Amino acid sequence: MKCPYCSNNLQPDPHTQRHVQDKIGVWDIHSGVCFSCNRTMILLTTTKTETEVPRIEIQAWGKELPRSELPPEVIEPYLSDFYEACFVLVDSPRASAALSRHCLQALLRDRADVKPGDLSDEINRVLASKALPPEFASSLAATLDVGNFAANPVKNSHPGLIAAVEPGEAEYLLDVLEALFNFYLVRPARFKEQSHALEEDAVATDAPSQARARLMKRIVTYLSAASRD
Repeated sequence: MKCPYCSNNLQPDPHTQRHVQDKIGVWDIHSGVCFSCNRTMILLTTTKTETEVPRIEIQAWGKELPRSELPPEVIEPYLSDFYEACFVLVDSPRASAALSRHCLQALLRDRADVKPGDLSDEINRVLASKALPPEFASSLAATLDVGNFAANPVKNSHPGLIAAVEPGEAEYLLDVLEALFNFYLVRPARFKEQSHALEEDAVATDAPSQARARLMKRIVTYLSAASRD
């Protein structure tokens, strides 16, 4: 088995525990710890008899992330909400969308400084501020239509509650979050980092000239004192 987190091989003989037997077969729980990243994998398998190869194999944990990992600039609490929304997407698009809406509302309140209210009002205030570039603004505006907020008011008034989802809605919300993470978190952090690097380079470049200036000042001071003597 391969680790779903770092793709390294797990122990060849993970711990196995007999769980239950039903009409499908014998269900076993397999667990192993990755020596590379020290994270756990749990696998459920079933066979008709104890000697057969597994007929059904379900990876209970860890769930494979269906997207690329977020940049390190994306921090809590957005990080956990986003990854959880990713992990439950296949099993429950409704739960995934609820987590994404909750994350979206928190992001807009924290980073766009919108006054708390219904989610659609908060989105519209961000759009009205003209702070977002057009491509980001259009993606954010489309969440109201993609999610059909008009027909599902609970998404608007209580974004974190589970509600019916439209086809592709949960996936679209994850796309929007990734774009907004880039705008509100990644770009500013990297710009700040680049600015600091440029300042340090400027100081390092200017250091020799400053040293020469100090040396010349000391020489002039010494010569002046010597001439007076």
